[in-house]
Amino acid sequence: MKKRIALWFKNDLRLSDHPALHSALQEAAEILPIYCLDPAQFETCGEFGFRRTGAFRSAFLLESLKALDADLRRLGSGLLLLQEKAEKAIPEFIKNHNISAVYTLDEFGTEERLELDLVKKSLHDAGAELRIFPPELLLSLENHPFTAEKMPEVFTAYRQKAEQVFLSEDVLPKPEAIPSPAIPELQLPSLSVFGLSLPPADARSAFPFRAGEEAARQRLRYYGEESRLLSQYKETRNGLSGTDYSSKFSPWLAMGSLSARMIYREVKRYERQFGANQSTYWLIFELRWRDFFRMMMLKHGKSVFQFQGFSQGFVPPSGRDEKTFRRWTEGRTGQPFVDAAMRELRATGFMSNRMRQVVASYLIDYLKLDWRLGAAWFEEQLIDYDVSSNWCNWAYQAGVGNDPRGKRVFNPERQAEMYDPDGAYRKLWS
Repeated sequence: MKKRIALWFKNDLRLSDHPALHSALQEAAEILPIYCLDPAQFETCGEFGFRRTGAFRSAFLLESLKALDADLRRLGSGLLLLQEKAEKAIPEFIKNHNISAVYTLDEFGTEERLELDLVKKSLHDAGAELRIFPPELLLSLENHPFTAEKMPEVFTAYRQKAEQVFLSEDVLPKPEAIPSPAIPELQLPSLSVFGLSLPPADARSAFPFRAGEEAARQRLRYYGEESRLLSQYKETRNGLSGTDYSSKFSPWLAMGSLSARMIYREVKRYERQFGANQSTYWLIFELRWRDFFRMMMLKHGKSVFQFQGFSQGFVPPSGRDEKTFRRWTEGRTGQPFVDAAMRELRATGFMSNRMRQVVASYLIDYLKLDWRLGAAWFEEQLIDYDVSSNWCNWAYQAGVGNDPRGKRVFNPERQAEMYDPDGAYRKLWS
């Protein structure tokens, strides 16, 4: 006899390419989609006293949830919002709704995996099942050439093996209907409930886009077949201003409105229509970096967040001067290129990949501050924050991660000469 299943959404806010949803549709008489909005994620906490989620990502998250709810309702369902820690909210929910199982996707972050363990235990105690499906990767775990424990520490060694594995273009389709009981209208809290406020939209933003799966698909189409910008990705990806210097897929990837495999499928279609080149290869190359850092998180766990990281021997700067750090966050260091990027981040929640490397190096190598201050600040501020990519990239820059060439320094004057020779970016954010 088919059962009633709760589908627990987390960082996977889409209906396409969703294995937990796909299985629930085959096995459930009714599906109740849920999302746990834990108030603690918006509070100041931890060693550095920052929020886990700042105003820009909070707003993008709420918009993503609204879009997901609208997508679900078009298919006969809807989203149920639980405003409590998952390990408390979900057992109570299943008891009140006669649910026998909860389906969800696996995670990479240490706290996220701990949350899954706590929910699993609480559901077991309540006589229900938590079924965890494989996490989202370009190359699925079952096809990976390495287990997490045996992952090489150098990306090139990983990539060379990973590229030898056949990668299917198939993705799970978006369903045509979802059987659900009557689900009440979604009531989302305002940002002010969490003590947050969003500044007015800034016309200079490099990411002025909407949230949700349909907006993500629109950007995917635009960057590919509509504009053919994909064919110039490798040449333009170090740009600094405007909407088209890079794909801008990262915020939707971070929310799970897109999966890496959805992007891969569109890139391969594009190559058949317009031809493959270094740029189409390079976009997939960057998705493999994303896989690599996710596997590093599984391998090293809590070490990723520690001062010494997971390297051997190198000791990074450990400064904690509050005034110096505040000047960095506010774009008042006196270094124009760095300050422009930090002002962009504060105004929009976004900055280019090139500038993320420059400002990270400046904090570590010139200001001599603890790299984790910068990583935690990015966690609060970035609209496209992803735990694995953010913390592994900062550890990499600090010399306590995966850099095989040892510590590298980004000279901001030299970087400005190369990537902002006419000073347009510095003037834009002056």
